[in-house]
Amino acid sequence: MDSTEGAMEFYEERAAIMQYDGGSKRYDAQLFAEHLTRQYCDRTGKPLPEHSAFRFSFSRGSTAWDEDTGRAYYVPPPYERR
Repeated sequence: MDSTEGAMEFYEERAAIMQYDGGSKRYDAQLFAEHLTRQYCDRTGKPLPEHSAFRFSFSRGSTAWDEDTGRAYYVPPPYERR
C-alpha cells in the first residue's frame, strides 16, 4: 500500500456515503469529501492523494466550509502573474 492509499480510501468512502446514503449531489459530495480528506491528512500527517478520481487538484487551491450554507466550497490559489 502506498502512502496515499489510505487517504484515497478515506475520500472515496466519504464521497459515496454522502452521495448515496445522504442524498447529496455528486459534485457536492466529492467537494465535501475533499474538504474532509484535507483535514484528515493534516491531522494524521499523511500526504494528500494524487489520483485522477479527484474533482479538484489537491496541488492547487484548497477547500473551506461555509457555516451559513452548510456546504464545502473550493478556494482557488492566489493569482500569480507571469
